[in-house]
Amino acid sequence: MIIVPARDEQETVGNVILDLLLEGARIGKVLSVLVIDDNSRDRTAERASAAGARVVQNRGSGLASAFRTGVDEALGLGAEIIVQVDADGQYCAADLGTLLTLCATGADLAIGDRTWRRPPGMPLLRYLLNRSASRTLSAVLRTSLADTQSGFRAFTADVAVRCRITGNYTYTHEQLIAAVRQGFAISFVPVNFYVRRAGKSRLMTSACNYIVCTVPHICRVLMRSRD
Repeated sequence: MIIVPARDEQETVGNVILDLLLEGARIGKVLSVLVIDDNSRDRTAERASAAGARVVQNRGSGLASAFRTGVDEALGLGAEIIVQVDADGQYCAADLGTLLTLCATGADLAIGDRTWRRPPGMPLLRYLLNRSASRTLSAVLRTSLADTQSGFRAFTADVAVRCRITGNYTYTHEQLIAAVRQGFAISFVPVNFYVRRAGKSRLMTSACNYIVCTVPHICRVLMRSRD
């Protein structure tokens, strides 16, 4: 099952869903798409439904909350593998099969690596921050990690259950830290990342804001996971 958190993404969400469903058909997979509407003020929910997705309303507010809602819904529907992808159209549906294959062949958490080279959809400062954050977290956790901030990932139901998200800002680091600490098999694979064509980022409003909001939570998660 694919979960797609979305807030005010009416311009892109329909095409994202259609591309994912078409890619599923191409690789012989019958896929279900679950859009978590995070209090959108536009026609996101309507266009997601028209494109073939099941739409549920986020029980809270924010990306991490939408991710939790999506995971809970997917588990309730019996999903064995859950794919998370953003609704802004920056990820490429053609990379979906690689993530699913990794999970089918031993990976508990498979993450799409945007930073194997600087993609056109990522400003230089954001690229350098992403690389720096991934290297720092690799050193802290004493393992090799690539794109720790990637929002394109596939994971097993076991990871979904045992690596619960508690933060309110971003889920990417928290899930990854929990997976490393609990010994899950983690794989990274290069993926494409495109320029955003509409809307604006919900997280990266500025480098300073992202650091201020993210770093304290990562530190709390690291300290808690040592217990």
